[in-house]
Amino acid sequence: METKRVTIHDVAKAAGVSIATVSRVVNNTSTVEPETAARVRRAVKQIGYIPDPLARGMRSNKSYAVGYIVSDISNGHFTVAAKAVEDELERAGYSLIVCSTDGDARKEERQLRLLVSKKVDGIIINVSGDNDAMVAELSKRVPMVLFSRQIDGGFNGDYVGNDNFNGAGELARHVLEYGHRRIGLIRGPENISTGPERYNGFVSVLAAAGVSLPPEMVFTGDYYNESGREGARTLLSRPDPPTILVAMNNAMSLGALGYIKEQALRIPDEVSFAGYGDIFNRDLLYINPTMVSQDAGRVGKLAGELILRRIADKGATPMNALVPSELRMGNSVRRINI
Repeated sequence: METKRVTIHDVAKAAGVSIATVSRVVNNTSTVEPETAARVRRAVKQIGYIPDPLARGMRSNKSYAVGYIVSDISNGHFTVAAKAVEDELERAGYSLIVCSTDGDARKEERQLRLLVSKKVDGIIINVSGDNDAMVAELSKRVPMVLFSRQIDGGFNGDYVGNDNFNGAGELARHVLEYGHRRIGLIRGPENISTGPERYNGFVSVLAAAGVSLPPEMVFTGDYYNESGREGARTLLSRPDPPTILVAMNNAMSLGALGYIKEQALRIPDEVSFAGYGDIFNRDLLYINPTMVSQDAGRVGKLAGELILRRIADKGATPMNALVPSELRMGNSVRRINI
């Protein structure tokens, strides 16, 4: 026997209100008296009403969905940010569609085309760096927010991320203050905006202090764990190994720390370490690494706010929202007397 589908009319009847009032409560589109709203929500729960987003979208010509494309959803930074984005969207009646590119430009392109074909109302994207022209062109038709990584020219949307230049500079000042001059840097890729931003911020502080960073002491990684491991192996295998390793994102930091542990090197006694980007649950690690925090939750919240703003007003003046980066001290950097 087929079960009768519960409709919005059933909710209205059970709550003793109009269909329009139920719609406003369910879709959170306008203010309803708290007592009335509570009665509607009780009725929704009691009779098991499930809103039909497809029907809702057909009536309004909206999907009530936002795409979220990031390079690596397994990276804690993007996971924490996704939760904050979703919380913002849910309050406005939107759902989040999460896509992970693995840094693959072809996969990113497929995901962009898929989201557009699904007629999402907006897209938040952490670009791969290889489809910038496509992203810029799409931004003229689809509300978009760049997340953490910027693109050069032609983009019609908003940006939210961290103050990478000054955050990396603060990390360099800390390294110098603790007496380190032979520094090994595992930097990010040059084709992604955060790579040059963090590298330039770091080396500018070194240069101002009269400290050089020779090319052989710099390893270019790809922001993934394995390149951090390879960077640590390369730099620590030099005849004159660095007294400190610095990694420019959290995934590379974990890779570097894994290699150091494999080699049974003691931190900070035999080699010091510092990184850019939050290492989540770092209290579970065998050391407490000094790092620059990016406050992923705040970045995600801002991304959610910005995409909703742009969906509501496609012609809104583009905004750049920068969240300050904060140095968080650990016990992974040894003080050297100079």
